[in-house]
Amino acid sequence: MSMLKYLIRRLLFLAVLLIGVSLAVFFIVRLVPANPAVAYLGPQAAGSPAIVAAFEARWGLDKPLPVQYFIYLTSLLRGDLGTSIRTGQPVLKDLAVCFPPTIELAVVSILIAAVLGVAFGVISATRPNTLADQILRGISVSGVSVPSFWLGLVFLYVFYHLLHWLPGPGRISPQLNFSGGPTRFMLIDALLAGNGAAFADALRHLILPGLVLGMFSMGLITRTTRSSLMDVMSMDFIRTARSKGLSRAAVVSGHAMINAASPVITVVGMGFCNLLGGVILVEKIFNWPGVGQYAYLSATGLDFPAITGVALLIAAVYAGINLVIDVLYAAIDPKVRY
Repeated sequence: MSMLKYLIRRLLFLAVLLIGVSLAVFFIVRLVPANPAVAYLGPQAAGSPAIVAAFEARWGLDKPLPVQYFIYLTSLLRGDLGTSIRTGQPVLKDLAVCFPPTIELAVVSILIAAVLGVAFGVISATRPNTLADQILRGISVSGVSVPSFWLGLVFLYVFYHLLHWLPGPGRISPQLNFSGGPTRFMLIDALLAGNGAAFADALRHLILPGLVLGMFSMGLITRTTRSSLMDVMSMDFIRTARSKGLSRAAVVSGHAMINAASPVITVVGMGFCNLLGGVILVEKIFNWPGVGQYAYLSATGLDFPAITGVALLIAAVYAGINLVIDVLYAAIDPKVRY
């Protein structure tokens, strides 16, 4: 019952949070010293007062800001994110198209980051101050420090242009003539269609952007795993387990990692959220038709409804991941109570 009450409180808080985000984003984007009529119509058409007035009336920009927000909020409470100025389509429909590619890329990226980060962290923690530890710590620092756009260009040049090991930008090779299916997740749609060649090709297209996007989170996960595991390994119950004759692998996997998992779960969850927020440059470099591309085009075109819709989507994902992390705490650590 306490868990149910906690979930209800968090869901109510999520609704309040999204309204607060919509309020902040709505007014902040309208403080930008630029005219959406100029961005959309062009300088010549924007020089005509009649055309500008018709444009502003069409998109409700001729009303006072509080009135504009009230209209937007009432639509939002009905599940309507408005209509994109740039595409002319409902923002919710646009996000339904571009969000699955980003989720697919983010899931692959966080899987790569979590597997490599935890493995590197465990090796580094169980062999402190050795050559392996120094090398893995250097890799983790590089992952956190190197800009993703530079790393993406380097990976494309080396693995695509020079070595021809992996395909270049895009989600799938055009010669396969496979455009996806109802879920808009390329891997799932390829499996549903029974197209093994398309599945393998789509998976290969995910590797390079997945590595680039996951490097930052991999570095954080490595450092967090190492630090947390080293703290746990110095505790009395670990020495007791060793005194019973258990192997190092049994001590680490059966005792230490369970107790060191909570901060690692937090970093993995927040890393997934950060992937969604920082995917713009990677999607641009790899020509990935996701939320990052959509947000970039919306921002350059001063597409207010689309910008607000993207912000609300990312805020909802952040809050949802936080909720999942908190629930996992209770599943892993029996001391946690709500």
